[in-house]
Amino acid sequence: MKNGISTIDLSEETKDILQISQKKKLRINYEAVKLFEELDKMEYGEVKDLDCLPFTPIGVLDYFEKSIRSKKSKINPAHLEKISKEYHNLKKEQRFEKNIHKYFSEKLEVPITTIKECDEYYNECKEFKKRLTLRRVHNTYLEFAKIFDGFPIYFIESFDYRLRMYPYSFMFGRTYPEF
Repeated sequence: MKNGISTIDLSEETKDILQISQKKKLRINYEAVKLFEELDKMEYGEVKDLDCLPFTPIGVLDYFEKSIRSKKSKINPAHLEKISKEYHNLKKEQRFEKNIHKYFSEKLEVPITTIKECDEYYNECKEFKKRLTLRRVHNTYLEFAKIFDGFPIYFIESFDYRLRMYPYSFMFGRTYPEF
């Protein structure tokens, strides 16, 4: 086996293993894909207790979106802006307040109930964004799997002068200095 300048002698057993590994093909479980599609068609009530991240059914995402809109409509936009600015100031100054709701209420002269509503709103927005991002990742994986279904699986490596193996994926990663 040649690798750049060096020649590497492989045993017969190693050659056999490499040949077998290159005959393997990527396969998709289409039953699982159908299951995901069926889950997407279900209403929120049927899938609300389902926890199979990174997949989040569309019914759950729709519920989050409606809930966020509903919560935002109940909160005074001026209060939301004040709380957001003060929160970012605290974060920027790296200050920690033991009772954040009381601190905001006293400093901004906003009722504690409003502050708790804003807190719920922000937490729900954060959860929605996380689930939406994971859903996009899940969809991307599925699309790539469909594209590469039936392709051989190759384990591409390069060897250095000490015969250590380095996968190409390592060399094209973000932390590798040359690319």
